[in-house]
Amino acid sequence: MRSCLILGSGRSGTSMVAGSLARSGYFMGRGLHAARAANPKGFFEDADINNLNDALIRQLRPQLGGGQGWLADLGVQETVTAPGNLTAALQQLTRRQPFCFKDPRFSYTVSAWRPFLPADTGMICVFRHPALTAKSIVEECARASYLSDVEMNTQKALQIWASMYRQILQRHRTEGPQPWLFVHYNQMLDGSGQKAMEQFLEAPIDASFADKTLRRSPPEMALPAEVVEIYQALCELAGYEDAPQTNIEDQPRVSVIAIAGPQTTPDELSRIHANVSRQRGVQTELVVVDFTDDGDLRFDGADIVVRSPSISRGEALKAGADAATGDFWALSDGRCWRLPNQLARAVEAINAYPQAMMVVSDYNLSQNGDRFSHTVNFKGLGAHPPPGWMAGALMRPAAAEAISQKAFWPTELQLLQTFRSRQQVLHIAEPLFSIETAAFEAGSYDAGVDAAVIQASQEPWEDGALLTVSLCSYN
Repeated sequence: MRSCLILGSGRSGTSMVAGSLARSGYFMGRGLHAARAANPKGFFEDADINNLNDALIRQLRPQLGGGQGWLADLGVQETVTAPGNLTAALQQLTRRQPFCFKDPRFSYTVSAWRPFLPADTGMICVFRHPALTAKSIVEECARASYLSDVEMNTQKALQIWASMYRQILQRHRTEGPQPWLFVHYNQMLDGSGQKAMEQFLEAPIDASFADKTLRRSPPEMALPAEVVEIYQALCELAGYEDAPQTNIEDQPRVSVIAIAGPQTTPDELSRIHANVSRQRGVQTELVVVDFTDDGDLRFDGADIVVRSPSISRGEALKAGADAATGDFWALSDGRCWRLPNQLARAVEAINAYPQAMMVVSDYNLSQNGDRFSHTVNFKGLGAHPPPGWMAGALMRPAAAEAISQKAFWPTELQLLQTFRSRQQVLHIAEPLFSIETAAFEAGSYDAGVDAAVIQASQEPWEDGALLTVSLCSYN
């Protein structure tokens, strides 16, 4: 009988899978959580294992409260490791075999547990239609007291779902010797899941545990393209045929351009990618322009990576715009967080005014992520827009023709001013993105410098140059 870990997004059927093994003779932990309304037949999760996994995840997300690790949103580039003070506990738990440990948090923490797992430990990845899982996550956050401070919605739940399975598919499944079995929730209801598990684990399965009355039809919703792709990949691995309900083909496509320079960090790119992935009502692609010194940028989250042809930021933006395949393209700012409907709302606005070339929107100042302290309406941006304004900007492809290709030039601000002078800028008086107050204050000086450079370029210079730039190269 093979030891196993049961993982996958919360509210996807992991408890049903674990419950079917509860009488098989496995060690499942010393203190299983009691059943409650959310899982009337039991969770089959051990409190010690939950706490260990929460502690591992909080190394990367310290703001999460007790028991909230299963709602973390971690990027593929983020690795959970086991600090020295936790290794003894991991060793002690995995020493008692055969074990069956179930926790959605394993979707992130497998890498920390792997050194202590037998090589033949079975990894059972459980999943369900993402729309049903997202709906259930939102409902659980609304009724569970320990989640009362978590702000959850369907789009955020879908992003968490995608992040967990992205980690499993792109990292955990290809690392280590442990074998994997993928099981769809519905396969536990039709019996094929139990048969696959019995063969995989060489253990008896309680086929009567799964309640066939729990089969549900997914709610109507358009799923982000990435969610659809991940779900289809999971179904293929499980040998399950399903077609998620989606209207993706009918949605406009928006290319988000991120210029990655020498100072751009992997975390900033990951934040932009996660933010783009959260957008609803549109198809998205992330175009990353390699503006680094070495020109060897690699970022798995990008749909397109294009090398900037010169040191001119305008040339870099033009390269991104030329490579973009969307119906529109948008700017990005790693300090900011778009609301999930920002791009769809901008597309709706620009489609209503054919003469417009650019759309900009209002923003929120925030002290801690999505919790806004107050709204700022900057009335169409003006000549001196505040830091982060680019995160609220969207343009038609033809806007690329107006990009200045001067070196060391505030290209994006020049684009805004060009279209403002032509009365081709729309302003949405809604806060559609946020920027933390500290980042806002830190960026105010740079925003002022950009505005001053453009203003200086427009003033007469008969008495001499207002600005001199010296370029030197060394062999």
